[in-house]
Amino acid sequence: YGLRDASRQWYLKVKETLLSLGCAQSTLDPGVFFFKDGKGLLCGVIGLHVDDFIHAGNAAFNSIVIESVLNTFKVGKNEKSAFMYTGFYIHQDKEGIVLDQENYTKNVIEVPDINIDRVKAKTEPLNESERSLLRKMTGSINWVVRATRPDLSFEMIELSTKFKSGTVEDLIRAKKCLLNIKQFESAIRIPDLGNPRYWEIVCYTDASLGNLNNGIDSAGGHIVFLLNTQTNRVAVLDWQANKIKRVVRSTLAAETLSLCEGLESAIFFADFLHEILHLKQSLPVRGVIDNKSTTEAVRSTTVVSDKRLRRDIASVKEMLTCGYVKQIDWVPGDQQLADVLTKRGVNGSKLLSVIQKGII
Repeated sequence: YGLRDASRQWYLKVKETLLSLGCAQSTLDPGVFFFKDGKGLLCGVIGLHVDDFIHAGNAAFNSIVIESVLNTFKVGKNEKSAFMYTGFYIHQDKEGIVLDQENYTKNVIEVPDINIDRVKAKTEPLNESERSLLRKMTGSINWVVRATRPDLSFEMIELSTKFKSGTVEDLIRAKKCLLNIKQFESAIRIPDLGNPRYWEIVCYTDASLGNLNNGIDSAGGHIVFLLNTQTNRVAVLDWQANKIKRVVRSTLAAETLSLCEGLESAIFFADFLHEILHLKQSLPVRGVIDNKSTTEAVRSTTVVSDKRLRRDIASVKEMLTCGYVKQIDWVPGDQQLADVLTKRGVNGSKLLSVIQKGII
């Protein structure tokens, strides 16, 4: 280390070694390598994070690949079944795998005190030190939200828009959010999903019009699951919540843009699993949305007046026509798991239950 290109040389050496051992590199994620037997069946997967490895596989994979990697590179620790990795406590049992952030939430996150006189002045703008504190608190919230607590996504998004114009009330909300994180479980379960024959990718998407930056910007979000349609067991694959990329004029536009982004993520995971598992066909992708206007616009031949929105609707239609997406279903708002990603005050217990128990 100490050289500007040291990390690049490290990666190239690891890549060369894994390829020489018979691994293939994912075309969709250059940090993922997988190993198959002579019949094309997946035997193991190895992922890279800077100079850390994480791997899973059978005895042949361990013998051919992992033992050689351990002999080639200086590895400080090689742990299995239960270990810390990039801030997660990962442990495996008969039911599946759990990614747990409790060590971080309990021992690393600090909840600062706020001066009692400032608490009484909720509408007062933040001073420079308080703005710095808000950024630090929001960063801690973001690390947990992106990994195990999607139910707090909207709080994190809204707080991140207050760095320049926040008030004491925003600082108080950030503190309450940190207390929530320390009080409740921060973990997700990846259960055994059984035969891939019954798998499908399900993407819940939602949006809220004009609820950021004093009514100018809108929030959008999605959450993607891998579902066994026979057992209803699910593994969460991805979630995102953010400010929609452009200012929109209607709920239809906000919901459509969020749907586009969610479906693109779902299609990526369908292609990724198809690649490493060598499936006969790509997994079906299904979108779930609670806005009827969007589902009607996607199915209708009548064009909308908003010309920019026409392209977004056409993009969703193309996904359906080309078979990338099987269908888009409408559900009532109380069944929309992504609802909590885009607005304040939504009860996130249902979503937490799904990702922590691994069943929908």
